[in-house]
Amino acid sequence: MNLTTPKQIKTGFTSIKALIRGKISMPSEITDVESFVAMSAKAKHCQVKRNKDNVKLKLHTSNQLYTLKIEPLRADEIIKKLKCEIKEKEE
Repeated sequence: MNLTTPKQIKTGFTSIKALIRGKISMPSEITDVESFVAMSAKAKHCQVKRNKDNVKLKLHTSNQLYTLKIEPLRADEIIKKLKCEIKEKEE
């Protein structure tokens, strides 16, 4: 007797197939600050995560997630340049 339905079999592999087909993309790390600021005009929002050693800026666009790691001293001046909504997240 088979207890698994076709729907149960498909759900486990849906995200893997979408990743292979290019519908889901992995986050990209950006090293150039100026290009990160330029991309912020098209972004939905930017999430700021402050750690002890660095600050991570996560730029959420409709298709992609871009990240930028910077030192805490430069973070505030770069955040002021961004052209999208900013969401702070501290840990």
